Amino acid sequence: GKSFISANLAVVAAQSGQKVCLIDGDMRRGQQRKYFGVPRAHPGLAQVLAEEVDLPSALSSTRVENLSVLASGPFPPNPSELLMREDLSNLIKTLDADFDLIIVDAPPVLAVTDPVVLGRAVGAVIAVTRFGQTHPGEVLAMRKTLEAAGVKLAGAILNDFNPKKARGSYGYAYNARYTYTSRE
Repeated sequence: GKSFISANLAVVAAQSGQKVCLIDGDMRRGQQRKYFGVPRAHPGLAQVLAEEVDLPSALSSTRVENLSVLASGPFPPNPSELLMREDLSNLIKTLDADFDLIIVDAPPVLAVTDPVVLGRAVGAVIAVTRFGQTHPGEVLAMRKTLEAAGVKLAGAILNDFNPKKARGSYGYAYNARYTYTSRE
């Protein structure tokens, strides 16, 4: 649900008048190109970071006014290495001068190191968790992983919440038991 949330947040922000750039930072399984009709072969983030193309050639306009997409591009053999280059910070600075909001759709934190590297380059990190799928222990592990790398988690989104499934499975209860005895 992270890619879906990122795409929808980008669209809503663009529709509200902000100039938005959505970056697909998942160079292993990027999905943003599918949402916005960008061809798989179109150059993207990987090719910009590898200095194979310039940024304007890789940015794609969308049918949504004020929204541009930098898809992941053809998947490279070395995504982590590309992200660790100083070019990532330079790219974010360049985009920051032209856009009001930059949203980066990153891969899952516990799967690869890429989101930690991306997290260091951006202003805020928001986790996306799925109700009934993301175990609380995974959320804690994600937070610890980010914090160990100096990346602060700014917030979280609970996706796919179904109140019918939630009834009776989660809740808050308080019990107290008092016993009185006499001392003689």
